[in-house]
Order: sequence, then C-alpha cells, then structure tokens
Amino acid sequence: MNFGKSIKKHRLKLNKSQKEIASELHITPQTLSKWETNKSQPSIEDLVALKELYNLSLDEILTE
Repeated sequence: MNFGKSIKKHRLKLNKSQKEIASELHITPQTLSKWETNKSQPSIEDLVALKELYNLSLDEILTE
C-alpha cells in the first residue's frame, strides 16, 4: 500500500473527515488531500503529528 492510501485508511478507521483531521493537524483540508493522493508529502513534523494522531509507529504509517 502506498503512503497516501495508508493515511486515508487510518483516517477512515477513525471515522473522521479530511476537514476534521486537517483541523487537528493545523493544516488545510487541501493539504491532507494532496497527501492522501500522493501529490505531495508531509514534512517530518507533520508526519510525527500524523502518527501520534493515528496512534501508529512511524514504521506502520510509512510501510503499510
């Protein structure tokens, strides 16, 4: 599975919208959409925030 599909899968497991996750990460929903469609990648800081929000290890979020 690629990174974008992985983070989308984990967002959907939490039953949250892109807008809700984006708000929690202090980013725009458009930015999250770009990550989920592999049009851009998060910074290291945003990646750490994502893994904490989704309660995953960095390995899990990057390799699923």
